[in-house]
Amino acid sequence: MGKVSITKHAIDRYKLRLSTGELRDPWKSLSKRIKHPELKKIVIPERIRMRKLASYAFKNGGVGEIWKHPDSLTHFVVSGEVNGIRHLVTVFERNEAQIFQDE
Repeated sequence: MGKVSITKHAIDRYKLRLSTGELRDPWKSLSKRIKHPELKKIVIPERIRMRKLASYAFKNGGVGEIWKHPDSLTHFVVSGEVNGIRHLVTVFERNEAQIFQDE
């Protein structure tokens, strides 16, 4: 994923969606997860991608990306670059069946 800044909204969404309970340090937990070496940029249906990017990434630097670990339902939306910085703008959970169902 490279170097990104984590927005407060992304931390709030991460805490809300975390199924393992309360965290002492949500920023630390989230930053550790987005540094995982198996995290991959993914392709999801264009309609869903555009909806997520229109809601979050376009406000924060244009075209963004969606990243996911192969063994997790958690998706990370990263904005395009603004002044040399990309931002993790939100976190959502979906399995493949739900993503294609949303379409």
